[in-house]
Amino acid sequence: MHHLALYFAQQIDQKVKDDGAAALFGPTLKYKDIYLGKLPDGEVVSVEEFISGDFRKNINNDGN
Repeated sequence: MHHLALYFAQQIDQKVKDDGAAALFGPTLKYKDIYLGKLPDGEVVSVEEFISGDFRKNINNDGN
């Protein structure tokens, strides 16, 4: 689903630039690449581009 949203955002960005309407619309949405992986113990993880600053996970899957 993320890649579909990424595709639409790129298409909109390109259309705005091609029409010369960047000043009218302002900045468009940008999506970053996300990679899916699986750890040796079977846990599924996603790896995203590094974002500077503090990170705090507020939702987890173990019920705590």
